[in-house]
Amino acid sequence: MLYLADSSTSVASTKSFLRMCTKPQYFLEHNEMLMWPYATAYDVRSPDQNRLFKALPWGGGGEPIWYKDDPRVSNCATLVGFKNQVMFGAVLHVLTEFEQKYRNLDADAQEKVTNDLGGQITEVEPDREDPNRNRSVISCIGRGNMAGVTVVMRGNSPYLQTGEMAAEACRRILAGKLLATGFQSPAKAIGARHILNAWAEKGYHAWSASAT
Repeated sequence: MLYLADSSTSVASTKSFLRMCTKPQYFLEHNEMLMWPYATAYDVRSPDQNRLFKALPWGGGGEPIWYKDDPRVSNCATLVGFKNQVMFGAVLHVLTEFEQKYRNLDADAQEKVTNDLGGQITEVEPDREDPNRNRSVISCIGRGNMAGVTVVMRGNSPYLQTGEMAAEACRRILAGKLLATGFQSPAKAIGARHILNAWAEKGYHAWSASAT
């Protein structure tokens, strides 16, 4: 699975992204959780771009965790990239520097380091997102022994998408319509179709699927 966004990151997002990327990140392979190597980027191709991008493993999506005990899924990996590869290069440089200088620090000291470094990358909050500029795509390729499917979710304004998901969650809590409680994926708690519909109504998102 690939997430590719074209929005400028907020001050808090930059810090949390760096903090998370310095922690163990996992992928599911043959029903076993394996750890990605630290500070390592991977080449990816977005379905709506004719160029390669660098991407990093990032646990913010959480798909390997959500599918860990799902009998339908034995392999699951998630990568995240930015269309702004200059920004991505700065993040990767910080992660490499972290491994060289700060890996041996305790957790509190590590977080202070990532907060300080993140503050140097993003010093001011970005402007409100513009759908004509701040676009996103999520690409998921799934396959079995003899068949497969590719789902492409094209959207815009990732921060506004996040806000709408939170608003939909609040509406369902107030209406007593949550599908699951506790530590759950948004799709399981709210319903994947409900999330997609909420985004579509705001003009943030559309999706397509094809057999492969």
